[in-house]
Amino acid sequence: TLATDDFNRANNADLGASWDAGYTGNGPLQIVSNQLRPTAINTDAMETYNAVATPNDQFSQITLSQVGGTGTRAPRVLVRFGNAATVQGYECGALLPATFRCGEWNAGVFTQKTSDTWTWAAGDKMRMEAEGTTMRGYVIRGAAETLINSFTDATFASGKTGIIHYQQNVTLGDVQVDDFVMGEISVAAPVAPSIATVAADATG
Repeated sequence: TLATDDFNRANNADLGASWDAGYTGNGPLQIVSNQLRPTAINTDAMETYNAVATPNDQFSQITLSQVGGTGTRAPRVLVRFGNAATVQGYECGALLPATFRCGEWNAGVFTQKTSDTWTWAAGDKMRMEAEGTTMRGYVIRGAAETLINSFTDATFASGKTGIIHYQQNVTLGDVQVDDFVMGEISVAAPVAPSIATVAADATG
């Protein structure tokens, strides 16, 4: 883990100096009662984290802190995202009530790569990992960590982590997120130690 943000600060229509908004066609996120939501319905809200240098193999994670409403609701996490204003990089996350999808943004155009069933609940954590050309989407519920989907893509090799959230025809407070975590990812298998040589001594 390289950085965390629990958003426990004053209500604001932006996330602050550690975050970059200004992506074309996207509004900023806002903090209300220490949780995040879009600033307007029917418009994606997107910000990326800038306070630390991000390694190429990286992860981004948020907690789905509140679930309500019945319209289209889509909080997601971003990895290997470029600087504003161009929207390009990868995302994974919720399409409520029961879809987990991942995809790629390229010059503002979204292409879905995977879509799988997951019935979301408050308290679920969503995480996306980028390692080499492999992208993985996880859900953590309680102590259980579940790999939901993965895909391979070589379009973007580096970039920043972040959050994107969308709500259509609902109350903005219906779905909120919290507890951003980002860092470096490596799942390379450890190398077991070995004995290179054995020499007999006088005691055998």
